Amino acid sequence: MQTEKPKHTTDSTSSATVVFTPGAAAHAAETMRERLNRLWWLLALPVLGLAVAGAYDWRWLVVAAALLLTLYPFGIIIGWFSTMASRSAIMAVYPQQVAIMPDGRISITYQPLPPIDEDIEPSEAPHAICIPPAMMRDCELRKNRIILTFTHNSPIRRLIIPFTAFNPGNNAAIFYRIAINCLQTGIPRQK
Repeated sequence: MQTEKPKHTTDSTSSATVVFTPGAAAHAAETMRERLNRLWWLLALPVLGLAVAGAYDWRWLVVAAALLLTLYPFGIIIGWFSTMASRSAIMAVYPQQVAIMPDGRISITYQPLPPIDEDIEPSEAPHAICIPPAMMRDCELRKNRIILTFTHNSPIRRLIIPFTAFNPGNNAAIFYRIAINCLQTGIPRQK
């Protein structure tokens, strides 16, 4: 793991983004989608059991409706707030630039937050991080963004790069293809 400031340029020949801010809500939404896709059956099991019992006594259908309309939304709100407090979501608030280095590492350079009020001092940006191919876990295209999953300082983290973060001459497909090559072989291939 290296935390030195990576040196890269953002010209059209490099695999770099412009400075962008994905936002914490994008991370929370991806985390919630992943958890619900994995555990949907666990949520459906009590409702299914109550629906079967409702075939014999209609009051169980009322309990199933109460479960769906009160308990589940409460659990989803708690899950949403816990994912909004995750390290990946907090780091997504900072403006950042992502680049694939010639040796296959992905560098993330953070910028300080813009000042909200002139009386408040601007915050300091987090240290830049470089992710070697061995720490990359997954890279996928979803909707209008590239999602790179990696480990850095032990927890699994997620980097969300919107397609709008790429210059027209340096599009997301090239970045994605290079990231997949790094993930699979550890060697970036430009062609």
